[in-house]
Amino acid sequence: MKNKIINITILLLLVIFISIRLSIACEQLNKSESTVADEVATQTELDVPSAFSGQYALYDNEIIHYSLLLSEGQYTEVYLINDSEQLIIDGQWKQHEGNLHLQNEGGELIKRFEIEGDELILKEKTENSTGILPVGFTVALNADFTSILHHQERLKSDGMVFSASGNEPFWSVQVSTDNTLIFRTPDQEIRSTLSAFDSHLAEKAISFELENKPVSLEITPESCLDSMSGFMFSHNVSLQIGNTTFTGCGSFL
Repeated sequence: MKNKIINITILLLLVIFISIRLSIACEQLNKSESTVADEVATQTELDVPSAFSGQYALYDNEIIHYSLLLSEGQYTEVYLINDSEQLIIDGQWKQHEGNLHLQNEGGELIKRFEIEGDELILKEKTENSTGILPVGFTVALNADFTSILHHQERLKSDGMVFSASGNEPFWSVQVSTDNTLIFRTPDQEIRSTLSAFDSHLAEKAISFELENKPVSLEITPESCLDSMSGFMFSHNVSLQIGNTTFTGCGSFL
């Protein structure tokens, strides 16, 4: 009888010991899963500004080039069809549980992308959405476009309200909040003070002088595809200095 009691006691102690070990193991497992979830959440946090792009072919062999530009709380979708037809859509975005939600100005969901590292996968689109992108379409982080967005942010923080540039030959022009115009080429930098520059006007035609040469700056609100990067700017720009004309793309910052 005494041995039986001892055996039962040992068995109970063994059961208690196993239960404690299982409880500790479960607690450690839960902590591990929580840590992994936190790491995943950190990895899928989007940096802004950033740009994503991708392309796909329609049934009639037309190629759609799609770009998604993200700034603080705002997005711009750019659709380019066969390098000619364009569609540009603006709205608001927010991030929720590893997903990117695109919303219209009324706050209604347009598209839901799943964030997978440096890629966005379209998982859902509503009836308010444009019907061009198919569910499952994937866009990847575009380093060149993202670099342009960061450059625009730096110019804005430096007090610039407008920036434009062109290629072959390279040139650039910026206008600051105090109406200072800076024209640059690889060989020179020229500054001039404008009498006025209203950044709220969409279209401008300004005449002034640079180093005693007559200058005409024309800014037209038309989508402009940069010939080097493929980035879509909001304005066409023409800068005529004397008998030389520079053409390119620009944006208000």
